Amino acid sequence: MNRLILIIGLGILIYSCSKPTQQETVKNNAITAIKERLDNPKSFEFVEIKFLDSVTYQDNIEYRKRKQKNDSAIMEVIKDIESKLENKQSAASYTYLVKYRCKNALNAIVTNEIIVQTNPDLSILNLANDMDKVLLNPNDFPNYRERVKELQK
Repeated sequence: MNRLILIIGLGILIYSCSKPTQQETVKNNAITAIKERLDNPKSFEFVEIKFLDSVTYQDNIEYRKRKQKNDSAIMEVIKDIESKLENKQSAASYTYLVKYRCKNALNAIVTNEIIVQTNPDLSILNLANDMDKVLLNPNDFPNYRERVKELQK
C-alpha cells in the first residue's frame, strides 16, 4: 500500500514538474495573440497546431549575402559576423500553422488557419493570414542590424 502511494506521488510530482514542450508553448502564445485579434474572443476554440519550418541564422546570412552582394562594405560586415558566429545552425525563428474555430462578426462559426512565426524564445514574431505576409528571413542574425547602422552613420 505504501509503495502504491509512493508511486502515485512520484508520478504526480514528475508530471507536475515537466516543462511544456516547444509546441505547447507556441500553442499557448499563439492562442493569446489570436484572441487579441478576434471580434468574439470567448468563442475561440483551438483545433490543431502543425510545425511547418524553421529558419536558421545561416539561412539568414545566406539571404543577406544574396540581397547585399553589390554592397562591399555590408558584405564585409556579414563575412566578419559569420566568421565569429558559433551557432549558425541554431534556429532564428520557427513557423507553425494554427487552426481554430470562432464566431465571426456575423456570429457564424468559422474555421480559420493562421501562420504563426516565433522568435527563438518562442514569443510571437508574426501572425499571417496568408503566405504573402510570412516573413522570409526573420530576425537576421546577431549584431547585423547594429553593424549596418554603424556603416550608415
